[in-house]
Amino acid sequence: NVILPADRESGCESDLGTVGFCFGAWVVGKTLAIDGYAAGVGIHPSFKVEMAAGGGGTYQTLADGTGTKPILFLPARNDDDMKASSEVVQRLAEKRSVDPETIAIEFKDMVHGWVSRGDRSDAKTRDDQDKALDLTVEFFEKNLKFN
Repeated sequence: NVILPADRESGCESDLGTVGFCFGAWVVGKTLAIDGYAAGVGIHPSFKVEMAAGGGGTYQTLADGTGTKPILFLPARNDDDMKASSEVVQRLAEKRSVDPETIAIEFKDMVHGWVSRGDRSDAKTRDDQDKALDLTVEFFEKNLKFN
């Protein structure tokens, strides 16, 4: 109700992408249910807020709300609920007729939070942070139309 009208008023005609870290992936799921949002990325994602918010939702109902819009998750090794083998990612992949590994790219050497609060002085962490951000940019370049 705020962002889309402001973008349209400023002359933006393109649909928007959305990105979120951890519970921000829940926001990605919610925004993809709105016309005007075209694609989303969740980095070390979690949909756990959906049940905690008391709305009676589930991972599956949240996933179903995204329709078939492009979505990418970049889970760490301990983000079990959002890996390619998880029920929610399997459901997202099925709805989009794609392989689950194209939706969830796991960072097996990282733990939850490595992008937003990982130690960049550690070479492996820094490399995986950079890889996650590069994948995010590539995803949006592929799935958003820029005017």
